[in-house]
Amino acid sequence: MNANRENIKKDLGLDKVDIGKIGKEAGRRWGEMTADDKKEWEEKANQARQGALREREGELRREPSQRRPRPGHVSQKSELRRLV
Repeated sequence: MNANRENIKKDLGLDKVDIGKIGKEAGRRWGEMTADDKKEWEEKANQARQGALREREGELRREPSQRRPRPGHVSQKSELRRLV
């Protein structure tokens, strides 16, 4: 959808981003696509998903003190409590 967001916005005649209208139109267009047309986008999504999983697995293999905390994660809250 990111690749087509501007086209959808232009086709709908929107001056500003309207997430609801753009999402609804993107969903409609996705539903009209054939399986062959969707294949390219599904492969890209799969590659992105696999990359994110590899990154997360690498993160989990690090020592806990070397891990990058996730926003709002319990470890951050515990750290804040300890500092107060």
